[in-house]
Amino acid sequence: MQVCKTLTKLQGKHVYVRSDSDPRIKYEIWTGTLGKTIPTCECESYKWSKDDVCKHIRRIFNKTCGWGEEWSDDKQNSRQRKAMLCPLCGGKTVEVKYALT
Repeated sequence: MQVCKTLTKLQGKHVYVRSDSDPRIKYEIWTGTLGKTIPTCECESYKWSKDDVCKHIRRIFNKTCGWGEEWSDDKQNSRQRKAMLCPLCGGKTVEVKYALT
């Protein structure tokens, strides 16, 4: 399975996002790992979220393309697949051996 390389750059990292209401506060986000763990945030909104996401996680992942052949409606053509190119952003893709569930 191929995924956009921009997505893999964030995998398995701790990143910090400033609070909108108080710039002195930073929330720690665990970005998760493809097919193994989901992103988490230490903010109150995340703790009460029903869909395991908050605006801080969205802010981090909105900076990535996020394309993956398993979950995206956009499909690679044969040239893109062979050249390992993302059909959304045109960047490189990487082969991963696991699937997001």
